[in-house]
Amino acid sequence: MNGCNYIKFIEFINSARGYSIVRGVMNIQQQLYITGKITEMPRSFREILKINKVNFLKTITSLTSATPKLMADFIACNIQENQTQHVTIKSSDSAHSLGVMLHSSQLVVFDPNNGYFYFNVLVNSYHKVARGFLEHLLIKYYNQYRIVVVDSYAL
Repeated sequence: MNGCNYIKFIEFINSARGYSIVRGVMNIQQQLYITGKITEMPRSFREILKINKVNFLKTITSLTSATPKLMADFIACNIQENQTQHVTIKSSDSAHSLGVMLHSSQLVVFDPNNGYFYFNVLVNSYHKVARGFLEHLLIKYYNQYRIVVVDSYAL
């Protein structure tokens, strides 16, 4: 999975190995949450990805006490072409993850609860498209969350 090849990424996620890694991450994070070790989640997630040659680049400073509109704008402004953003949205007692990727004029948003959303975008319009869709998603499904953290990865 070297490089920034979205097709290979989708093939990997749809493979038995990819599915087991995603399921493993979710199981580990659930156990960390249950045992009160929620602060260990980012480290465990990054270690699993590192073993599978997904490179962590950086964490963008989190936004707290935000409305869905501010959260959507924050996420959209941190989308980088040819990188994958792992977005964590959370409240004081729960959290949810989203994946966002911009590659070859296609914006992809992955929500584990709702699936993949694909948008063909012009280079100068993807922030507007992402902002609008993410705000809709946050209001409709995840309005209880007010904290957002964006991690960037390269495949």
